[in-house]
Amino acid sequence: MTARLGPGILRALLLALFAFVIFGPLLNLVLWAFAERWYFPSKLPLQYGFTFWERVFAPRGNAIASLGTSVWIALLTVAFSLAVAIQAGYALGRLRLPWRGAILLAFLLPQAVPNLPVYVNIAQVFYQIGLAGTIT
Repeated sequence: MTARLGPGILRALLLALFAFVIFGPLLNLVLWAFAERWYFPSKLPLQYGFTFWERVFAPRGNAIASLGTSVWIALLTVAFSLAVAIQAGYALGRLRLPWRGAILLAFLLPQAVPNLPVYVNIAQVFYQIGLAGTIT
């Protein structure tokens, strides 16, 4: 009978670990979203509230305008990327192109570099030339 329970227990443990890895950070995010006072020895926040949310959505916070700009930029980026990627994917998949291997390698090359330093440097350039916060 223990032989039958072994795979079931292992499956349950793996499923519990998988659920913890997915839902643990989300639960922590929800907890931090409403915590107002939380000091070191306490396992849970001492006070919950909406004070920080009031600051974010205040008229001076500009959260709604920023959200609208972000959604508009995201939609334009997706549309532009699809317009380019569909054509490029078809050409790379169906046609015989010179330097096809080098082109495919160029697509994989950004995966070799950590993303955060690249984003910080791009943001610095955008701030310098005045593109930060604009749709352009």
